[in-house]
Amino acid sequence: MKAFRVSIPQSFMMLSAIAILAVPGLAQADWGSAVGGLAIGVGLDKLGNDIKEAISNAAANGEILEAQAGGQVYIAIQQAKETYNSELDLTIDKLSGTEQNALNSIASEATDFENKTYKDLSSLNTQVRSSIHDLPFSHSFPQVLDYGPAFLDVNPANGVVHLVLDGDFYDALREGYTPILNVNNKSFPATLRTSAQLGFDIDKSEFAAQPNALTISYATVNIPYATQKLLFFPAIGTSSVSLAVATLPKTPGTIEFDLTTTSPGTARQTKVSPEMSQESAEDDIKCGGEHADLAVHFSYPDSGWAVIPDSTQLQVTWDQGKQGTGQDWWLERTCSTATVACVCMSTEHHGAGTSGKVHFKIVYTEEQSIVNSTTTPQNIDIGWDESRTVTLPAGATWQIQYDRYDGKKQQIAGVYGDAFLKVRQVGNQVTMSTAPFSDLDEDTYTSALQSALKKAPSGIAAK
Repeated sequence: MKAFRVSIPQSFMMLSAIAILAVPGLAQADWGSAVGGLAIGVGLDKLGNDIKEAISNAAANGEILEAQAGGQVYIAIQQAKETYNSELDLTIDKLSGTEQNALNSIASEATDFENKTYKDLSSLNTQVRSSIHDLPFSHSFPQVLDYGPAFLDVNPANGVVHLVLDGDFYDALREGYTPILNVNNKSFPATLRTSAQLGFDIDKSEFAAQPNALTISYATVNIPYATQKLLFFPAIGTSSVSLAVATLPKTPGTIEFDLTTTSPGTARQTKVSPEMSQESAEDDIKCGGEHADLAVHFSYPDSGWAVIPDSTQLQVTWDQGKQGTGQDWWLERTCSTATVACVCMSTEHHGAGTSGKVHFKIVYTEEQSIVNSTTTPQNIDIGWDESRTVTLPAGATWQIQYDRYDGKKQQIAGVYGDAFLKVRQVGNQVTMSTAPFSDLDEDTYTSALQSALKKAPSGIAAK
């Protein structure tokens, strides 16, 4: 099973460039405007519920990045609630100035997240981490700064998820202080314990998954820590934090890569002239002889086309007299060139009897040079955290038909990026990458996208 880790400093690459869902109720960047005069505990619960609602809405809309970013803010809210456990029934005005500032920071970050009023997500993530550090924890109180994986690949169908928490866990190695993770009504003790990291091995089947939807599960981690001593023995407290983990759909969707190549070719078509006539009612009309100018008949090709001289034929529509050389009428020869179709006829006049008369059309083939275009569709087999590259032949063009797992469809013919798929072209190579995206992929994509926007904004498909 593929599992993707997201830390707060790295989340600009793996979780960000996002548009956060707005949830009614959070309007300004301080505690009072966010929760009013509510007690600290109730206010933090409200902030947490607003963030969880945003995560659920994001998942329902297939917005993985939004869902995962919300999980980071949710941790900060929970840590604040743990810190002020003994003051939860108080209102903020009863706290010290330092404590009020800490809660104002948490509310401000939640509000910025909800209303998309942050400068950029990288800055917001830095602020969230700083706020957790600034909370007035006791020396031994556990702090969760980030965690991973924040989203899971449903493939393969079985396996173990290794969930890792980064932070400060002073008592994790002590006997009787083993952290426990609970998910889906099952408990998993920590398999990795250091003062900076906790790790849990969990059966992947414990996380809900749907074949065509992003699914959010919450895992609760209970972390014991030493509090004040009772007589000669320390008392054990427990800090709990809930982690939002998204399970990806089975596949990103289907991708059809349509490759169009060109080659030189020739188009041909039959041309038929209007009806013509040659009649020797009063005198001979001979090809190369008497009245020779009346014996030559022409038909011109269409504009841009050329005559194939050897294709010229005579199509008789009516005649009088015997046909054949030296008889009453006959075709002497064709005289076509590339620019004109031509026949030269002879007809005999007889003072008594039947003179040669013939009505006819000139039939020939005309041709022109063209460019043949051939489109070959390719189904791109790609899973999560994978890349596929197609090398373009010289002069080829391409278009992608992207049917996302949630039914949304895109036609892509240039640099493209959403939460799940990124497309870029470097030289004659088109690369398709699925989430998550490495730093190199992100830098290359962002640079290419900015260049494309400057040169041809209309060439980028709308989301």
